[in-house]
Amino acid sequence: MGILHGTAHADLVPCGQALNNPCQLSDLSTLAFNIFNFLVFSVAVPLAALAITIGGALVILQGINANFLATGKNLIWSAVIGILIIFASWLIIHEIARLLGLPGA
Repeated sequence: MGILHGTAHADLVPCGQALNNPCQLSDLSTLAFNIFNFLVFSVAVPLAALAITIGGALVILQGINANFLATGKNLIWSAVIGILIIFASWLIIHEIARLLGLPGA
């Protein structure tokens, strides 16, 4: 019972948590998709939301500094374009994997 044995990794690792469920080679693609989904939805989306929030705050505070408006608008557009690129890559990867019949897609 090590530090990694518990529920923290249970959603990412699809196998090996019980003796009657050993890992197979097909579980590797499921693990890769779980990690990719985690990075997209649990890391990229909150970071984009934070960037949009900070950009909005800069736009609101433009009276303090004239550069805040341009910086805020640039930050908002960069976050929106970045999240669109990430979602497009997620969609392309999942569609290719689904067409190939990979498990976990």
